[in-house]
Amino acid sequence: MPTMQTVRKKAKSFYNYSESNGKAQKYIIKPWNKWTGRSVNCKVTPWCQIFVGSVMHQCKAAYTKTSGCKQAIDWYKSKKRWKARSAKPKVGYQIFVNGHKHTGLITSIDSKRKGYLIYISGNCNNAVKYSSIRYTSNKKIDGYGIPYYSDM
Repeated sequence: MPTMQTVRKKAKSFYNYSESNGKAQKYIIKPWNKWTGRSVNCKVTPWCQIFVGSVMHQCKAAYTKTSGCKQAIDWYKSKKRWKARSAKPKVGYQIFVNGHKHTGLITSIDSKRKGYLIYISGNCNNAVKYSSIRYTSNKKIDGYGIPYYSDM
């Protein structure tokens, strides 16, 4: 089981990998396809959940093979590793936003802006990007999944 830092470092290593430069397909989608036995192309399939799954798989973490946010939420709930939007998020949690339509991994709690967190996600303008969101009283946040880490 990997540490949270190992997974965070792997996720951050994919920053700016995109559909247009081919790196998203080669280094994120292709390993996920091999792991799951599927044949997804990031240019035609939403891949934010696939990004998280690929990162987890490449770090040898226990994780679901689903490509959909709703299915990943259901997996976390079945493992009793789901936190409601009212919970205080932590670095390493998987965040789900916009009515189960987007997801990413929390990389930091913003020290400059109180109540904000920063997360990294795939399929953000067709690339791996960072986003910032206010986590206090935010209806856009659906909740958080707690991945299996050796240090969490």
